[in-house]
Amino acid sequence: MCASTIDKTQLLNDCRTLEYILLGDLRDVLEETPDDSNLNWTIAIIDTLLTTLPRELDLAESGQYLHLNQREHESHQGEFDSLLSEKHKVYLKLRQLRSELVARGAVETKINRLKYDLHQWMKQLIHHHRNERHLESQLGVPRRYA
Repeated sequence: MCASTIDKTQLLNDCRTLEYILLGDLRDVLEETPDDSNLNWTIAIIDTLLTTLPRELDLAESGQYLHLNQREHESHQGEFDSLLSEKHKVYLKLRQLRSELVARGAVETKINRLKYDLHQWMKQLIHHHRNERHLESQLGVPRRYA
């Protein structure tokens, strides 16, 4: 494995680790009673996720995805493409939810709906991660992150 591949693998690990930490933080914040402080923390966590997800997508699109060199697994290219498409959709949904959150402000009834939507978004991301782990398992990739 060349140095740049090792660096990309470490970067991917770092992105995944940060994602899991942020998901836990987001879950905790969403359980709290909505107020201005809570709203600000929610937006800050979402902003950090919106920074992290594109980095992971960039790594994937550079041919390093799921700790694999995609060229070595061309027979699974359709699965790689499907997972990347799924990841893009998850990212776009989070951007949309962030816009709604900022536009609506801290009106409690609207925040409760957004809390529900954010919980649904987290489930989509977790489902996506399970799909990634399933493909990694099929390809014999050792599990390196949460």
